[in-house]
Amino acid sequence: METVEKYIKEKIKDERAISMIKSMLEKEGLVNLDFEDVKSILDKAKETRFFSGTENDIAKISYPEADGALVSIEGPETMSLDETRNIVDKISDKINEEARIVWGARINKKLEGIKFFAILAKR
Repeated sequence: METVEKYIKEKIKDERAISMIKSMLEKEGLVNLDFEDVKSILDKAKETRFFSGTENDIAKISYPEADGALVSIEGPETMSLDETRNIVDKISDKINEEARIVWGARINKKLEGIKFFAILAKR
């Protein structure tokens, strides 16, 4: 994992975003991501922005120039794949309509609601 961590730290400076990516890669979820998924978004990124919050916070996202997104969604055991897709769709409405979006979802028994973490990239 050391090579992966080095790559991530070269691309991303926000510690919360670095933690999000590592968690997405290391922990099994409902929808899993691998290192190639991460690279497909970050390889040519010239700028990245990190967003996080609940579904209501998606309204605060405004980055129409973003042409790529890494999205991680966490929620309680009752979270459904339809709910996760709904969040991804809402985020996609806030960025370039042709953007590549890679996302993962996992259960977090400590959460009562659904949270998202997104790294939006501009190439």
